[in-house]
Amino acid sequence: MKNILVATDFTLASRFATAYAAQIASAVGSRIHLLHVYQDPIPALAGPEMWSLDDEKIQAEYEAKIQQEIKASHIPVKITGQVVNGFKLNTLRDAADEMNADLVVLGRKKEGKKSIGSMAIGMIRKSNKPLLIVPESSNLRPAKHIVFAVDFTEFVHRVQLDPLIKIVRALNSSVTVIHVEQKATDPASAEFDEKLQMGVALGAISYVYEHIEADDVEAAILDFVERHPADLLVMFAHHHDIFTRLFELSHTQELSLQLKIPLLVLKTT
Repeated sequence: MKNILVATDFTLASRFATAYAAQIASAVGSRIHLLHVYQDPIPALAGPEMWSLDDEKIQAEYEAKIQQEIKASHIPVKITGQVVNGFKLNTLRDAADEMNADLVVLGRKKEGKKSIGSMAIGMIRKSNKPLLIVPESSNLRPAKHIVFAVDFTEFVHRVQLDPLIKIVRALNSSVTVIHVEQKATDPASAEFDEKLQMGVALGAISYVYEHIEADDVEAAILDFVERHPADLLVMFAHHHDIFTRLFELSHTQELSLQLKIPLLVLKTT
C-alpha cells in the first residue's frame, strides 16, 4: 500500500479522516495525498475576464488553505496536497485512478444522515478503489480489533483483501470474521464454493470465525461491533443490479451511515 488519497473540505470530519489515514500510512509505509475539490458558481453578471480572475483567486485561497492543513496536521509521513475545480465525485474518482491510489479516505460528518447522494455513498457505488470512511465521532483508536463482515455472495481473491491484510500485519490486529445470515435463509442454498475461496484468500492472516442468524443483517452487525468492541469494520461492496442501486441502500451503504467506528469498504472485481 503505497498511496493513500484523502478527500478534504477543511472540516473537522476531514481532519479526523486525515489523522486516521496517517495512522495507517505510518504503519504500512504509505504516503498521503490530500485533495480538495471545489466547484464555482457561475457568476450572473461578471464577464469572462472577471470570472477567470475570480477563479484564480479562489484557487489560490484554497491552495494556501491546504498547505495550512498539511502544516497543522503534524503527520510523520510524506504528505502532499492538491486543489482541483470540478465535480466532486467524478474528480475524486478520477484522481484516485490517476495516482493509482491503494486506498481512498473520506470523513463523515456527524450530521450526515441517510443521504444517497453523499460523497461516501457515491464512492461506494462508482469507484473501484478500496474506501475508508471515518466518522467524525470516531475516537481514532488504532485498528487493533477488526471485524470483517462477509456474505459469501461472490468469489473473493487474495488481491482484493490486500488492504485488510496489510493493515492486520502492520498493526498486529486481531480479526473476527462474521457471517450474518437471515433466519429464513435455506441452509441448502449456502454458497460453499465462495466460503472455501474466502478461506483460501484469508489464509495469510489468523482470524476467528462466527456465524450469526438474525432477522436484520445491519442491526446484527452493529450489535456485534458494539458488544465486541471493534476499532474497524470491514465489508465488501458487491455489484448490485440497476434497481437496487436506484431504490435501495445496500448493507454496506446503510452501515456507512450508522457506524461510530471507521468502515473499510473493499471492492470485488
